Amino acid sequence: MVSVFAAYPIAQHYADHSYTNTTSYIGPPSASTPKSNTTIAGSGGLINQNAPKISHRALVDPDTPKTFLTKKGVNGEQMTLVFSDEFNVEGRTFYTGEDPFWEAVDLHCPIAAITSGLPGYNNVLSYLPGQRLSACTCPGENHPGPVLADGSFPGRSASEIDIFEATSQTSGGQISQTAQWAPFNPAYSYLNATTDEVEYYESPFDTKANTYKGGIYQQGTSGLSNTNVSTYDSTTSFAMYGLEYVPTYMGGAGTGKITWLQEDLPMWTVTDKAMAANSVAKVSMRPVTGEPMYMILNHGMSQGFQPFDVTKLTFPAAMRIRNLVPADKSAKYRLRSPPISKNANAYYNMNLTTYQQFLTESGSTLEGFPKNRLIDTC
Repeated sequence: MVSVFAAYPIAQHYADHSYTNTTSYIGPPSASTPKSNTTIAGSGGLINQNAPKISHRALVDPDTPKTFLTKKGVNGEQMTLVFSDEFNVEGRTFYTGEDPFWEAVDLHCPIAAITSGLPGYNNVLSYLPGQRLSACTCPGENHPGPVLADGSFPGRSASEIDIFEATSQTSGGQISQTAQWAPFNPAYSYLNATTDEVEYYESPFDTKANTYKGGIYQQGTSGLSNTNVSTYDSTTSFAMYGLEYVPTYMGGAGTGKITWLQEDLPMWTVTDKAMAANSVAKVSMRPVTGEPMYMILNHGMSQGFQPFDVTKLTFPAAMRIRNLVPADKSAKYRLRSPPISKNANAYYNMNLTTYQQFLTESGSTLEGFPKNRLIDTC
């Protein structure tokens, strides 16, 4: 079971649109008719016109057990289910436009994503090019906003919190549960002297600090926990992984925190105090993000993350997901994010991979990042 209980925005799109009483083409074509496809304008994707039609549902899957509709958080706060997916519809596929909530990214084999109806360098600190949309952006420059009361912008970022990434040791299976931060501290260090900064909890999974703290493209705060390996190749037994997090903006500096869980037990917590201002790097406190984020269910592997012998692996391999159930402790923050209108194409067009491509696609003659008051003249 994958479980994400957190007070966080996912996407304004889902909050502003109803999926009740509409239809979608989900599933494989019928055996008696040839596959007929329709291209979706601007998406580069296809809809299978011969797939069986099913009704879109509300954000909470009607198959979700009522026991999941509310839940107590790590600190005893009551949270309410805001989205769930039990993946119970047999033959459901995820080509562009086929599903109201999920899309299989085309990494050469999107057909691999389908529901199966389960029952139950050189001393350089950073190679990052810099923040495009900073809080220091000059007035009149391209920035998605929102504009604050004093006329300035908040800094915007591309955030990442990993519920889990799997690894293996001679002693058995492990997961790393990680938050990514930028700008980086020297040596990718973070503060961990007190439980106000970092705390590891006692549990059967023996969580410890991950000795890997980052590299030229990322700084991470990460915990390593043992796992129940009996769930790895099972079609009936599932492990529960999750996280709870509170963005810094909700309560101010010093209140942001992330707690990771396994089998409903807390593994470890990091707070924004662990990424306090660093005078050597000349950066202020890095907050726990309040940015809207996609939920990405990724089955992949990397020699850089976990060395492996491909000749001893069995393919095709499967990552089975029983259900996914995000919850929120307050309706005030539920499934909300700052509205995106001015730069919507930059957020939604997956073919735009650089800021310059976005400018060109938008018909702009500008080049480079938006000007900011630290290195430019406003």
